[in-house]
Amino acid sequence: MNTMMRNITVQLALSQYGDALIYGVDDRDDYVPGVQLKQMLFAWHEESFYGTELTTSKADEVELVVLPAEQVIPFFASLRLLRHVGWSWQGDAQLLKRLAPLLAGMLDNKQYAPSFSAFREGQLRWAWEEKALAEAAEGNWDDAAALHSLEGRSGFAEGLRAAFSAAVFQRYYGTDAEAGDLRSEFPLLFSASPGSAAGMDEDSWLMSIGWKADTAPFRPVLQLLEPDEELPHWRLQLLLQDKRDESALVPLRLTGDGEPHGLWPASWTEHVHERAAGWLSRLRDSLPEHIGRGADVLAEPLSDAVAWRFLTADSRLLLEAGWQVLLPAWWEAASRRKPRLRAKISSGTAEGRGQSLFGLDALVDFDWRISIGDADLSEAEFADLVARGERLVQFRGKWIPLDPALLAQIQRAMAGMDKSQGLSFQDVLQLHLLNSGADADAEEAEAQRAEEEAARVRLEVELNEHLVGIIGQLG
Repeated sequence: MNTMMRNITVQLALSQYGDALIYGVDDRDDYVPGVQLKQMLFAWHEESFYGTELTTSKADEVELVVLPAEQVIPFFASLRLLRHVGWSWQGDAQLLKRLAPLLAGMLDNKQYAPSFSAFREGQLRWAWEEKALAEAAEGNWDDAAALHSLEGRSGFAEGLRAAFSAAVFQRYYGTDAEAGDLRSEFPLLFSASPGSAAGMDEDSWLMSIGWKADTAPFRPVLQLLEPDEELPHWRLQLLLQDKRDESALVPLRLTGDGEPHGLWPASWTEHVHERAAGWLSRLRDSLPEHIGRGADVLAEPLSDAVAWRFLTADSRLLLEAGWQVLLPAWWEAASRRKPRLRAKISSGTAEGRGQSLFGLDALVDFDWRISIGDADLSEAEFADLVARGERLVQFRGKWIPLDPALLAQIQRAMAGMDKSQGLSFQDVLQLHLLNSGADADAEEAEAQRAEEEAARVRLEVELNEHLVGIIGQLG
């Protein structure tokens, strides 16, 4: 005796967003009305409140039941159905029914990872682990055949990936707290730009963001070396840094075909040869066009202008791309220090100008002094450095960064004051009191002046002992 009251054949299509658009055909080859189909097909589906929360839509007079992406894989993996209806599956519905249990098992075992292709498009999506899915299908011919059929079904495969991603979000990152934990644990998923993955393959990218463990006992490091007696030019060097001892650095040379050369521990050899080609690709994608293009990568000397650009811009791009970058020890402090322009009061007084020194209008002779980092330059020395047109110069045994914008501000400030006319005693007094007040409350003043200091050069006054005594008497 046939206990089935009716038979329904289910067919569907997956949208690019992973939603399942489902329709049914009955024994008489008539389309089942959408409301009726969702009441029967989802009668035991608690997530959709037994089908009542699902919407329907029409396409060419066919009523479709819309199953949201996040519910697609869980529903088709379990398929709790009314027993008095004879259900059959065709086309994509049959394929989804076969693959959903495999994908649900991967959800249960957390066998998923961020999608590399989506990240390069500026999006966050989740992908199943291809190797794990293939292993899950092994031993079952139907599962293996269904998995193989995905290769020729790009539209269906895209929708299935979107449904899987939505299911991951729903199950593991559906609350604000869970989403916040994800951001805290893997910040590079959100803070890095898509361009930061330039030159990486999927495995190296997953390791760079911390999702996948890097089993190599070392990490690649780029170091900028300053000129010395042995090699009188700037240069870049690729190093291997021991993870257990970060002070242990092994130089590595890469040829243009990705072949590594160097003296590293024997236990590192397999990892080095396995990753060298990837390092070369990443370097060429991350570095400017004029660096790393020779037959012996990174062997070419760098000009001062190129070294300046590396210090100020290229190194930051490399950090965003997941590289460790070592810069000269002096750079961090030097890059924070703003140039200071000082009017150094001459030892002579203003009597030679025929005025009383104690008058506020009295004129006082001065010489310019410019401080850049730890270097104190005279006006002539400063003019000589500017005339050289370089951005990194050695002065009295120290490297000095010369930012063109700040140098131009100093020159404008100097040009705005006629040195031949001197400074009035009132100007000297005001500058002295202003700088003394700033020194007295340095921390608060520094916080308030942070933005202003970045935009202009500060003018200070350096008094001789005679004027210090006079100002002290006035106080």
